[in-house]
Amino acid sequence: MQAVVPLPRHLYAVSRYERYRNSLPNQLVTIRTFGIDYRPESGISFKLEYRDGTHNATLAPSGVLASIGVLF
Repeated sequence: MQAVVPLPRHLYAVSRYERYRNSLPNQLVTIRTFGIDYRPESGISFKLEYRDGTHNATLAPSGVLASIGVLF
C-alpha cells in the first residue's frame, strides 16, 4: 500500500507499507518506507527514503536510500 501527499514547492511525501511471506525460512516480512520526492520539472525526480521493517534483512535491508529518476 502506498500513499503520496503533495507538498508545496514541487515536493511530495511518500509512505509505503509492504508485506511478503518468505518460504525459507517461513517468515512474514514487513517493510515500511517513508520518504520525500522532489520533482523540479515533469519527468525529473530526486528521492530520499528511509526503509525499516521486521525480518527484512535479506529481502530489503533497513537504511537510507537516495535515487534520481529521469523520464525521457
